[in-house]
Formats: sequence, C-alpha cells, structure tokens
Amino acid sequence: MKLWVLCLLLLILAGSVPGSEGGKQMNFLNLMPVPEKVILQEGMYRVTDQFTVGIDIDSAKDTGRINRALQRMMNRLAGRTSLFLVSPEPVVDKPGQALSMHVSYKRTGELRVNEDESYTLDITSNGIQLNANTDIGILRGIETLLQLLNADKQGYYFPGRS
Repeated sequence: MKLWVLCLLLLILAGSVPGSEGGKQMNFLNLMPVPEKVILQEGMYRVTDQFTVGIDIDSAKDTGRINRALQRMMNRLAGRTSLFLVSPEPVVDKPGQALSMHVSYKRTGELRVNEDESYTLDITSNGIQLNANTDIGILRGIETLLQLLNADKQGYYFPGRS
C-alpha cells in the first residue's frame, strides 16, 4: 500500500475516534474516561497539607467502599504532591465543618449494566464538592479529580472556578 493511502486512512480513522471531532481532540484535559460535559472556568483550589475530606452525613449509612476509596485518594494525593497530610482519613461531614472536599451520594450502587455512574465535580477556590446518585459515581469522580491535579510555581492545585 502506498504511503499516502496509509496516511489518508489514519486521518480518516482519527476523525472517527470517540472524543474527537474531525481529528480535533476534545479531551484537552487528558481525562479517562472522557466526561460527558466539562465546564472550565478561571480559578483553582490550592492543595496544602491541610487538605481534608468529609462524607455527607446522609451518605454515611454505608460508606465502607467510599471510605476505602477516599483513603486511597488521600494516599495517592500525598504521594503525588509529597505533602504530609495532617488528616489523611475521611470524616463524617457535619454542617458548618470546614473541609477541603465534601462528598455526597444517595445510595450504594450495584455492579450491574446500566448502573448510574454519573457525578458532578465542582471545584472552587473555597473547596471541592463531589456529588453522585451512587457511590460508584463517587468512585468515578475521585479518579477524575486525581487526574486534574496540576502544579505551578506556587504548588499543587485543582483547576476550577473563582
């Protein structure tokens, strides 16, 4: 096969890959899996050794899977940033409690086809809110959050809004 035909085939295939549009990569944040919708705005949440996570008190009924996932998240965050986190364990989120990240979900998900894995991740300069219908959605949101971790001259941050 001639080289130009092979190049043409590659260009055609690149335009039909999910997450791309006519060869233009839509996943500019390098997230996997690619979220259905991303709205980026100015601002960020700075990560310090004071980073803390709380699980909403209504979600705290059955948090075994989420507690373990959040502990792994905190360990991974500490490993990537070299920060010694003061409170590496998730806590039950009580009203008015000052936490870096708040996690809330409605029910324990089941590992089955068509289970709701959706989530919303809102990052502001004041904190991070991760909400989902199921704890499986929380697991997906945690992975997205960790993939968003970035660094600049002042340290580590999650991109978000002011």
